Amino acid sequence: MATALFLVAFFRAAPPVTRPIVLCLWAVAGLGGVAMAAGLASGATVLTPLLVLQIFAASSGFGLAARRGHYDLVLTRGVSVTGLMIAHWLASIAPGLAAWLAVAGLERLTLQTQPAATSSGSVIAFLLASSLPWALTTPFPRFAAAIGWLVLLVTSLALAPSGQLHLLGGFGQQRGLTERLAVLGHERGGHEHAVQPHLVLVGLLVPVPTVLRARMGR
Repeated sequence: MATALFLVAFFRAAPPVTRPIVLCLWAVAGLGGVAMAAGLASGATVLTPLLVLQIFAASSGFGLAARRGHYDLVLTRGVSVTGLMIAHWLASIAPGLAAWLAVAGLERLTLQTQPAATSSGSVIAFLLASSLPWALTTPFPRFAAAIGWLVLLVTSLALAPSGQLHLLGGFGQQRGLTERLAVLGHERGGHEHAVQPHLVLVGLLVPVPTVLRARMGR
């Protein structure tokens, strides 16, 4: 319990998500609430920019900060590297999760409907945007996965035929994050909830070299 409180205090003092990203998340949530109250936007419409911002928030770059000694204070307190990485991931996605839940509450109040943010399709999209960018950016500088996704998105829009974008592997069928945006606010069938094995493998294996390097360096 004491370790958990220490990690909470540490990441409040040294958050992995930059302040501009946090401000953008809350600005989108606030403006989206106003738009929903005025009948100008649906919950799914507001969630779309939030999902893109969450990719940048989650691409927080644990490995580079660890190599520079930013987390030596935590490690010397007896916190394991694995525990530190889990806390770092949670701190990286917390601002986006808070904004996501705020939109769900505002949608419930303004539109009097079941929040799009809590539909199964939205939850899957949020988990994908929160986990893969963090894992892929673990050995790289901040925003690496998000910038890579943007480059692939622009390149695909320029070169690929419409409707054939496969930027990041999806759940169930071979779909990318671009197509994941279309499932916001929708319920998905049971077979579409299954996570493809290669996504699980990427999420689990990408941070491993960083863990091993951090442990050997202690």
